[in-house]
Amino acid sequence: FTEINNSKKGLSHFLDSPIFMNKWLIIFAILLTACTGTSEKSEECITIDLATVFDHQPQEVALKKWAKSIQFIPLQTNDSILIKYISRIIKHGDKLLVQHDNRASVFDLAGKYLYDIGKQGEGPDEFSRISGLEPHDHLIYIKDSPIRIKVYDWQGKFHQTIQIPDKNIRGFYPLPKTNVILGHVPNLSGNAPIRFYFCQDTVISDSIPYYKSYTEPPFVMTFTYEFRPFDGNKIAAFKELFCDTIFKVSNDMKLTPYAVLDLGKYRTPEELRYNITIDDIKNDLFRTKTIPVIPGQIGDRLYMHNFSDKDTYTLYYDIAEKQLAYVQFIYPENSFELPEEAYFTPKYISNDNRYLIDWEQPENDNNPVLILVEP
Repeated sequence: FTEINNSKKGLSHFLDSPIFMNKWLIIFAILLTACTGTSEKSEECITIDLATVFDHQPQEVALKKWAKSIQFIPLQTNDSILIKYISRIIKHGDKLLVQHDNRASVFDLAGKYLYDIGKQGEGPDEFSRISGLEPHDHLIYIKDSPIRIKVYDWQGKFHQTIQIPDKNIRGFYPLPKTNVILGHVPNLSGNAPIRFYFCQDTVISDSIPYYKSYTEPPFVMTFTYEFRPFDGNKIAAFKELFCDTIFKVSNDMKLTPYAVLDLGKYRTPEELRYNITIDDIKNDLFRTKTIPVIPGQIGDRLYMHNFSDKDTYTLYYDIAEKQLAYVQFIYPENSFELPEEAYFTPKYISNDNRYLIDWEQPENDNNPVLILVEP
């Protein structure tokens, strides 16, 4: 988890809201069906059975035999750019964008540092902090504050500032080939009325409500990947951390279930976060659960990994063959001092939907090494 927030102010209960009328009855039914894992799904919706997968250990697979190609890219940093932890990697053409320590740094495919995208400051072309970073066609969107997004191109040139509504939007997804941003509001209070906003600058063109509310807790856990859009340009889709459904966004700005994960006893229900205690955290309550993160899809394969670094496994589901793999990818021998327990885990997918991407911190504390794998 990333932080624990005090919950001081409740929001109006969704069931008493007028948004529960008319067209929202239809949306409510769709979202409720999808997220509770019932069998009433559309014909196009994929069901991925993970209910018994974690009863056994993953299969160890030699990455060298599985992949078409493997590239190890040590980042060539210097005193002006030191990287110890990476929050995001985007591969766009012959460039790699690495988000780290409130910076967005561009490297070439040999790992040579080129330049930064924007910089921290108070100027009109600067950002105060990076609270989110997403590619959008041939641009880069950096979420600078709850209501502001700075837009740059891949050469580092500043283009504009986009003001978004002051609606507690944390996760955001600039939808491909549109000027619409899908904004996600995590249900941190337990009774937030609106789950998604469709925004065009400060104008809200549509919204989607939460279908369930919870008792307001004294404190609530927040996590990374509360809202995770797919990488790449193949599918406009996303997964919320505690929702078992992957949703696609259609051209007419509707959400449709794309796949449902049946996790059985390993499912982590969202209500757990509203009843958590400090002792639960100390006792590693989530150890017996799993929360899959979906970086995206290459070909017919959906790739998944656990959001916790403690369990470094990979899942991928072949949609055409309807087959699931549960593996740990073993690195081939290399010249980098990677930790003994390190396994390749695809955390990101390149913009052209060709490469799986991970990174490792060598044990000798040298610069991070990026790993690009073509499956």
